[in-house]
Amino acid sequence: MTSIRVYAASENAVPMGLQRAFPVALAVAPISALFGALAHQADWTLLEVILISAFGFTGSGQFAALPFTSESVGLFTLLLLTASLNCRYIPLAIASTDRLPKAKISKAIAGHMLGDEAFATERANDSVTVVLTIRSCIFASWVLSGIAGYLMADILPIAEISEKLPLTFPASAVLLFLCISQLKALTKKSAETNQSSYFLTVVAFSLAIFIALALISLIGPIFFWIPCIACLAVFFWWVDKT
Repeated sequence: MTSIRVYAASENAVPMGLQRAFPVALAVAPISALFGALAHQADWTLLEVILISAFGFTGSGQFAALPFTSESVGLFTLLLLTASLNCRYIPLAIASTDRLPKAKISKAIAGHMLGDEAFATERANDSVTVVLTIRSCIFASWVLSGIAGYLMADILPIAEISEKLPLTFPASAVLLFLCISQLKALTKKSAETNQSSYFLTVVAFSLAIFIALALISLIGPIFFWIPCIACLAVFFWWVDKT
């Protein structure tokens, strides 16, 4: 009977992973398409867009590298810039190691496909198949959307979009969606235990908003991200422990 349940769970792993990853994949698609279109305007080749999307796979790093390529900045500087922006993936990779494949090559590929969106979509008790499905779906959406944006650059109104909508808005919208999804799951879990735990979750959420707004007012809307993430990570760790 146990083997039947395990087989059924493995059969449902891929559909389960796709069901959770698909909305996120749709959310990151316009961001990658925008990068592809901007890269086309910066005289990048299609091969360069494919390589940086597939091997770099970093939204912030790719957008940050765009203006420097037109200023004859060296490769080492670009690598240093990208590495500094991507250092946040180190603790994410360590935290998700237990749900990765055991084989070294498969683990390396799964680790490479790790992103903020995938990490927020995954759960601690996810199987290897679910994790690989989530990461592959989001990764494929990012790479293919970047290619599509590059190919459609001539017909996309990039100038009008950049004037009416900040380039950081799509990324902020995705992060907000992921935060709401995580808080919704946390609130549901707390409500199943007891009402006081549910109340504490609501209070913690309110305090998190206050911390973010306070840092925005003190540091500004551009530089508040890193200290805000650090403060909220410590804060929610403390809430979870208490």
